Amino acid sequence: MRAAAVAMGCVLVGCLQPLPSEPPIEPELTTPVIESVGLDCDFEAARWTLTLQTTSWAGDAASLWTTDDVFVERYDLPSVAFERDGSGETFELILRVIGDWRKQGMGNTSYTCADDVSVIVAIQDLDGVLTDCRTLGPQPERWAAIEGAPPCPLPDEP
Repeated sequence: MRAAAVAMGCVLVGCLQPLPSEPPIEPELTTPVIESVGLDCDFEAARWTLTLQTTSWAGDAASLWTTDDVFVERYDLPSVAFERDGSGETFELILRVIGDWRKQGMGNTSYTCADDVSVIVAIQDLDGVLTDCRTLGPQPERWAAIEGAPPCPLPDEP
């Protein structure tokens, strides 16, 4: 009777079998470099999307946004995917456009899709050292005069 009850329990709730485990992978980390970056604004959804792919795991990804060199918004880009072997990582930032600049904050921006926004995005390695950056928008040279903006391109880049 007990064997029948156990068998019936397996049918009703399922018997858990250990899943075959994958062997651990030792990541081969290199200095992360920005492989691709994309910035898009969806007019209908009133939403900006900034995506970034790196060539190795990165310790941090951050962006600065401006249209006038005075008012600058800063956003961290959350990691949304990574390669188990350390060969890449994907970051994505989604910002809702809000009408009142005083409500700007996490997940919100006062920049509309019609604004000529300039963005700088930078990554750090796992030790917190700046390793790469990119500028997007109409005036990439503006970042040289903005306090707190990383030098981009980095001094050893072309």
